[in-house]
Amino acid sequence: MVKGKGDQARTEILEVAKRLFLSQGYGNTSMRDIAKAAGNRAVAGIYNHFTNKEELFRALIEDFSPYEELVMTLEQTTGDTAQEFLTSALRSVLPLLLKHFDFVELAQIDVREFQGRNIERMAQSLIIPRVLMVVQRVMTLPGIKPVEPYVVMRIMAGMVLSYALTEYAAPRMILAQLTTEEWIDRYVDFVISGLTTDPHKG
Repeated sequence: MVKGKGDQARTEILEVAKRLFLSQGYGNTSMRDIAKAAGNRAVAGIYNHFTNKEELFRALIEDFSPYEELVMTLEQTTGDTAQEFLTSALRSVLPLLLKHFDFVELAQIDVREFQGRNIERMAQSLIIPRVLMVVQRVMTLPGIKPVEPYVVMRIMAGMVLSYALTEYAAPRMILAQLTTEEWIDRYVDFVISGLTTDPHKG
């Protein structure tokens, strides 16, 4: 499908805004800065697409969200036991989140500037219902510890996000001790041991 000029301009504005927000911060970026970086556009041209900077940022969160890809990956995950399922899910999701790390950075801006309300709104309407169905499916598999589904969701989300953040923030000398695949394997083993039991014991 060929984009019209309006759609193309909107996309270009969002790309520039994302780059500026991530490089110099949301608070230090004005609509005038965005207009100038987007080919010396008139500021009024930016306002033709977005009524204010917050609306522009909200559009960024929505347009660049990898949630659909992440949720579809979870929905397509299989496993005969909770350990098999969660291991497969994490090994698929962790590399995906690293691929979309710029969105993780946008989410951090949302937390700092807007108390996370844009992420929360998207999660409530698009993500939580579908992920909850996946977790409820996991809860029927052998080997899952008796814990509330929302607890599983928060633990998994926290672990995945912390992995992505430390991948970029941890000293290189530490990360270099293992390959990416080995780090994922160790991480998955640690997370899974806290959520599952051996279904063949007892």
